[in-house]
Amino acid sequence: MRTIIVLFILLGMASPVFAQEFNQLEAPETIEDAKEFGRQIGEQLPDEMKKIFDTEAMPIWENMWALAGEIWEQYIIGWIDAIVANLVGLVGKEIEKRGPEIQAEFEKEKEELKKELQNEAKDASIGLWERFKSLLFD
Repeated sequence: MRTIIVLFILLGMASPVFAQEFNQLEAPETIEDAKEFGRQIGEQLPDEMKKIFDTEAMPIWENMWALAGEIWEQYIIGWIDAIVANLVGLVGKEIEKRGPEIQAEFEKEKEELKKELQNEAKDASIGLWERFKSLLFD
C-alpha cells in the first residue's frame, strides 16, 4: 500500500516534467521510436526531478524549518524553561524536606543489600554437586 502511495506522489511530482517533455517530443510511431522515447524520458526525468526539488520543494522546507525555529525560540523554549525551573524548585524543596528520611531509607537499603550479598556468598560456596543433589532430593 505504501509503495502505491509513494508511486502516486512521485508521478504527481513528475507530471509537470512529463507535460513539458511530451510537448517537446514527437509521438513514437514504431517500437524503436518508442524505445528511444522511453530512453529520452528516462535520461531527462532524474535531472528534471532534481531541478524541481531544488527550486520548489527545498525552499518550502527551508522556510518551514526557519518558521519552526522561530516559533520554538519565541514561544516554546521559554515555556519549557519556566516549567523546568518550577519542577526543579519543587523537587529541590521536597528533597530538602525529606533529606533525613531519604538518608535513613538509603542506609536501610544498604544494610539489606549487605545481608543479601552475604547470603549469596554462602550459596556460592556450596558446590555444583551439592546444588544438584538438593534439586533432586529436596
